[in-house]
Amino acid sequence: MSDEGSDRFARLAFAIAEVRAGTRVSPRSAKLLSAGLPKMAQKVVEEATEVALDAVLLRRTAVINESVDLFY
Repeated sequence: MSDEGSDRFARLAFAIAEVRAGTRVSPRSAKLLSAGLPKMAQKVVEEATEVALDAVLLRRTAVINESVDLFY
């Protein structure tokens, strides 16, 4: 994995840990959590579609970025 991809995953993991610890506010996470499982599932499908489309179009950086969103 490139340094760029590794960096994004490391930043994501750190941010999630901060939200869980209550030391970081994340309106995006709060909104998604309050929307419930159907909205979360819809978001997973949306992000997976974006990863797949970028992969078909050979957009490597976009695949990395969208994959981070998918894991989020």
